[in-house]
Amino acid sequence: MTQLTYRPVSETMPLTDEEVERLATITQEISAEDQQCYRKLREKLHAMTLTESEHEELIRISDNMEGVQVKRLEYMVELAQKRNLSLPAFMEAYSLNTPPYA
Repeated sequence: MTQLTYRPVSETMPLTDEEVERLATITQEISAEDQQCYRKLREKLHAMTLTESEHEELIRISDNMEGVQVKRLEYMVELAQKRNLSLPAFMEAYSLNTPPYA
């Protein structure tokens, strides 16, 4: 998995080790290979040319992407609450964006 970068806007709110670990998880992306495979399989799905094994692979990648997004959102909400910030304010403060595959 590759990682997105984040930039804390405020140095007055230092991060704990646990928060650093959470941010590392938040900024993880699925691999470029899985992203490319997902796009190709979605194209085949729309063209109605997807084989059964390709369909299983599409489900596997989709489940992985969903799991990453769920964990990402859980951690962002947790960290935002700890800092008494709304989720959008937290995302802005740490320059967090929605991954391109979401």
